[in-house]
Amino acid sequence: MPDPMKGLVLVEKGKVALGERPIPEIGPHEALVRTTAVSVCETDYEIIENLIMPPAVGRFVGHEGVGVIEAVGSEVTYFKPGERVCVPPVTQS
Repeated sequence: MPDPMKGLVLVEKGKVALGERPIPEIGPHEALVRTTAVSVCETDYEIIENLIMPPAVGRFVGHEGVGVIEAVGSEVTYFKPGERVCVPPVTQS
């Protein structure tokens, strides 16, 4: 079994910790990206300090990043494993 994903998890208002999640299975229109750098922005600060998105508790925070494609779904034709990409701020974790 591959190593789990690691990231900064919102534990409670004002508190984050390093957390792990299993690597998800990708769907036919999705790609799995190994993050190599991520940035924290004002939205992340507001999520952490003010819980502007209450469902965020227990989830990874940080949503502006770059990485390398590890795998693509069966319907993905534009991207290929090994390519570097920018990850848009609207994703699931």
